[in-house]
Amino acid sequence: MDEHISDKAISYSTHFDQTINGQVFGDELLLKRAIGNLLENAKRHTHSKIQIDVHQSGEKHLKITVADDGSGIPPSEQQLLFSPFSRIDKSRSRAIGGVGLGLALAELIMRKHGGTASYQSSELGGAAFVLQWPATVSYTHLRAHETLMNLVCRLLLEKS
Repeated sequence: MDEHISDKAISYSTHFDQTINGQVFGDELLLKRAIGNLLENAKRHTHSKIQIDVHQSGEKHLKITVADDGSGIPPSEQQLLFSPFSRIDKSRSRAIGGVGLGLALAELIMRKHGGTASYQSSELGGAAFVLQWPATVSYTHLRAHETLMNLVCRLLLEKS
């Protein structure tokens, strides 16, 4: 973990839709990577708060939103967010800011799962990234695994 991230006092809040009570279908390693990339990004850019919302969108889609209270992203830069090697803050070193693949990988993983990755302004004042994919995916290369709530909680513990 980046040194400047571990020095921050970050408070996390999570909101889980209790109606999601079954297993999530998808590639566990890829879903962990996509969600983990959003969490790392939020930790890198937050001032002190990260909010994770997990719910079902309609009857057919699962939706995870990771929001922070950082500076947000200027409108002129938003179209580049999911482009490989795109870095909004060019003044930071790659050692601190990464190489610009996290969001691109999250978007690719969501497409593999028949879903989307998107950006919106956060109610906390910073950025909010949304992963959304079909609740039931029939692709043969995807498998059922633990509940989404357990997956996100485990990721939070691993990434803290």
